[in-house]
Amino acid sequence: MLGDLGRSPRTLNHAWAAAESGHPTTLIGYAESPLDRAAEAHPNLRVRAVRAAGRASDGASRIYVLLYSVWKGLVLATRLFGALRSAKADVFVVQNPPSLPTLPATWAAARLGGARWAVDWHNFGYAMLALRLGEGSGFVSLVRRAEYFFARRADAHVCVSEAMAKRLREEAGIEATVLYDLPREAPERIEADERAALRARLAESGTGLLAVCPTSWTADEDVDLLLDALELREGGGSAVPLEVVITGKGPRKGEGEARIARLRLEKSRVRTAFLSPEDYRGLLRAADVGISLHRSASGVDLPMKIVDLFSERTPAVAFDYGPALGEQVEEGETGWGFQTAAELALLLDRLAENPGAITDARAAIERRWTESWTEAWRLRLGPLLEGAV
Repeated sequence: MLGDLGRSPRTLNHAWAAAESGHPTTLIGYAESPLDRAAEAHPNLRVRAVRAAGRASDGASRIYVLLYSVWKGLVLATRLFGALRSAKADVFVVQNPPSLPTLPATWAAARLGGARWAVDWHNFGYAMLALRLGEGSGFVSLVRRAEYFFARRADAHVCVSEAMAKRLREEAGIEATVLYDLPREAPERIEADERAALRARLAESGTGLLAVCPTSWTADEDVDLLLDALELREGGGSAVPLEVVITGKGPRKGEGEARIARLRLEKSRVRTAFLSPEDYRGLLRAADVGISLHRSASGVDLPMKIVDLFSERTPAVAFDYGPALGEQVEEGETGWGFQTAAELALLLDRLAENPGAITDARAAIERRWTESWTEAWRLRLGPLLEGAV
């Protein structure tokens, strides 16, 4: 994939499952963030880094973004094709998006090398581009046609939701198997004293509600909505203190941190952090709730960060962008949805005053999340490695 491997757990999980099945596996992508230690040490797994080509600034004009995207695509196509050909693989599994140049480069490398090829859909490239250029852009329409043109030539498809499988079938005639994001291995029960110890080490406050907000600081995550909610809490509601830790890095982090510095909050404390994989998982485990701000460019993908939360038995407070979210978060059971800053402020107040609801949600997650990614992957995608597709 052409993305930061350290921040792409689904891609890493594909590689992990293949390596665990005994297949020598090469993971290709940007190596800008550290991988988790288990993956780095796996004897069947090696990483081939592709040099990134930069990114157009968020304030750039549409024509600049278009021209820059074309230039960047040509540069990355050359780099990616070289890495794929040198891998000499029997099977390529490519994450989409990014669609261009990833899909044509992988298609060419697979066909020239006699390899099988599977596309893993976690969103649509044209939908991500529309966030910057607008849905009516002719360039977005061109990318959509190219994305489906090359994807139809793959030997197999998996995707992250039933809603996405339906859209692929209706729009492109592609039959995709649903492979939900899951914990790499079935999680074990987490005791309260372990959470308390992690909170003492990773949080600044020992009391009140601790919320973690994993984000990549991109256009499809509305951090301003969270900050608006924290300001609304100042006007009334619960007096229970709230600590919010916003993790990750990305193109909009500087803008977000500038606004955080201007906030004048008494009931809430908010800070940003970029953590090691181990401390990131520890913070998710220590938190009372996790906040997902994922808006979904397509409306049919599912937030991977909610899987991270559920893996650590932490309930989700998630922006409700449409019916697809119900495939992952059961309202009032494993998490709660909101659509406005006022709803989020009210929900955080309610949870701060009712810790029993959080305890019940943890128990519901433990009952429902019992399958591991490795098990599901071997059943749904493993046959491709054995030549069954």
